[in-house]
Amino acid sequence: MTNNFSNNLKILRKKNKLTQEDLASCLNLSSKTISSWEKGRSEPKIDMLLKLSDYFNVTLDALIKGMEEQKWTKNNMVKIF
Repeated sequence: MTNNFSNNLKILRKKNKLTQEDLASCLNLSSKTISSWEKGRSEPKIDMLLKLSDYFNVTLDALIKGMEEQKWTKNNMVKIF
């Protein structure tokens, strides 16, 4: 999860014109924690992933896997029954 998540978090944060400090403040975390996630040194627990997905208004798939992969999966889904 680390590479995709860390890159996606950084992209989402910058796209929303937030500093690491801004995002940390919104989530009641330290900017060091955000930095650690973005550098792939650590990963958030599931409850924080949920908060991040809500905050950025993206699915967990988009947050963890990335938008492009999510779109590809959605467009190429096969119904299996």
